[in-house]
Amino acid sequence: MTKSAMKPRVRTVVETARILKTRNTNVYKLIKSGKLKALKLGNMSVPDSEIDRFIDTYKGKTLKEILEDEE
Repeated sequence: MTKSAMKPRVRTVVETARILKTRNTNVYKLIKSGKLKALKLGNMSVPDSEIDRFIDTYKGKTLKEILEDEE
């Protein structure tokens, strides 16, 4: 597989927000709350595997419910 054909392994906050169909500020809130784990690689980056985990864990819940959920 060529380098250009490889799927990115981490996403920026902007890309993550686009994938989750929300605002950048909401992604930062999710990161700060620990609901979405990110890496600090210059800027915040979210691994694709973490986005998948987040979607599987919280599907069917609203952002408000996720942020209020104390696990």
